[in-house]
Amino acid sequence: MFHTLHPVLLISTFVVNKILPRTAQSSFYIVVATAMELATEQLFPNSINKQVGGSNRTLQEVLQIVLLGFSITCLILSGLFKSESDTDNKKPNNQIKNKNLILKYETREYKNNVKQYQIPVYCGKADQVAPLSNATSPLHLHVEQTLKLPTQDIYKPHFAKLMDDADKLSFTKNLFHVPENITYMCGNSLGLQPKSLQAMLQNHLDKWAHVGVKGHFTGDYPWFEIEDFLVDKMARVVGAKPIEIGIMNTLTSNLHSLLTAFYNPTDTRYKILIEESPFPSDMHAITSHVLSRRINKSPEQVVIQVGAKPGSDIITTQDILDTITQFKDELSVVMLGAVHFMTGQFLDLEAITKHAHQYDIMVGFDCAHAAGNINLKLHDWNVDFACWCTYKYLNSGPGNIAGLFVHERHADASMKELPRHGGWWGHARKTRFTLTNKFIPQRGAAGFQCSNPSVTDCLSLLSSLEIFDRAGIDALREKSVLLTDYLVLLLKAQKELVGEIEILTPSDVQRRGCQVSVRVLKRDMDQVNKDLDSRGVVCDEREPDVIRIAPTPLYNTFQDVYRVVCEITKVFSK
Repeated sequence: MFHTLHPVLLISTFVVNKILPRTAQSSFYIVVATAMELATEQLFPNSINKQVGGSNRTLQEVLQIVLLGFSITCLILSGLFKSESDTDNKKPNNQIKNKNLILKYETREYKNNVKQYQIPVYCGKADQVAPLSNATSPLHLHVEQTLKLPTQDIYKPHFAKLMDDADKLSFTKNLFHVPENITYMCGNSLGLQPKSLQAMLQNHLDKWAHVGVKGHFTGDYPWFEIEDFLVDKMARVVGAKPIEIGIMNTLTSNLHSLLTAFYNPTDTRYKILIEESPFPSDMHAITSHVLSRRINKSPEQVVIQVGAKPGSDIITTQDILDTITQFKDELSVVMLGAVHFMTGQFLDLEAITKHAHQYDIMVGFDCAHAAGNINLKLHDWNVDFACWCTYKYLNSGPGNIAGLFVHERHADASMKELPRHGGWWGHARKTRFTLTNKFIPQRGAAGFQCSNPSVTDCLSLLSSLEIFDRAGIDALREKSVLLTDYLVLLLKAQKELVGEIEILTPSDVQRRGCQVSVRVLKRDMDQVNKDLDSRGVVCDEREPDVIRIAPTPLYNTFQDVYRVVCEITKVFSK
């Protein structure tokens, strides 16, 4: 019947195929054919049942055959014209179905950054993406106000690459040795090694080899004053003045030194406030001071613990303040973890310090998970003392030297006012080598030093602090807020994870740092961590059921965060 087709048929078929999707075209042609048959019956009622020519078929039967041929012909012709609706359905989809949940890649071109690149496509199932509402969050505000994009773009695969391309701190990642073929999210446990360290240490070893003892007073970093190259930089990281910074010992040793000075129990004021479930070393240190001071009280009588309310993992600031008020006449010291090692909660140090000081209570903080993570203001917040390690966010290497803070108002305190462990390196520098037996402490935190610090340790720390100086702690914190916000938003958007995990870390970005703690609800936490490790994701676990994920702004990217969420989703989709 093709030779009988009228040009109108070709034109109408082309138009229909442009307008309707393939699934609707067959129904359309059948409807048209039926309408033509009904119209013929109405127009020629007397002829519809008459036989045609010499055949045995009636006009109605012939018409039905012709219309059936019309419908079949139109459907054949539809293959010659592509439906725009079909073309739309074949366009790349941000939520590509992937029954095996395997990460795939596609090439896109972004209008504000005209170049092609590979981007990871959402690794879950297309019907399981649940973007959150446009709640006000730092990342939402950044997308709307800075990037001028709709917040829905946060959940699109190209978004992570876009954020990395716009990152002004992207240069810092190249300053570290980043392990190959893994996504490292464990800076809260051990930071990565700066690339500059190896040459710095080699120069130190060469100097020692060639000049021996004269190295104390020669070279780029004379050993006699090695800490001087660190205190200014460390002060900028923790919001302090150089006179308030000491580079010495290790974390728990420094906590012991500070408790010796600031914990001064009396008959009425002898109690110490600490959080529930602190890092065990803090509790060990406090308990040992209770036992060694011979105050005739058991640790249970002395140590007060403030914790989260039942059903919560977060300690409210008000609960801490209320506890201080309740025991205001008995407390000697408040000593809390600035960022809780398990939940990642950052306490309101300023409010806690201000409240305790009105009752003449000394206040100190373990900043192991805060230094290099949060833009601390220890001086401005009037904190009395603080201490921290440097191998986590400060990247100085495992077991390395630590830091302490003593507020400037205590800089000239006598040994009677602030008794401390004396040692020759804490002695006034000008008379250090007179070797007098009368201890004259240096002013400020330097007076808490006992022995000369390891030069190797100091140089390891220096290599990282130089990077902090280049980047700036405020800029790092700004990036960190966006990274963790992105991580939390993506985790909450995965329906595969609903009922499988619980985020312990506060939703308020001002009350958290880099670390996002995730509780595994139904599965074996060890196995989940092993599965992630086998997929190239390195984070850490804490018994009994918590996995800690810490995107660190110095060397982690938004694409790192995206990949980690993809891999977590795969693990929980098995």
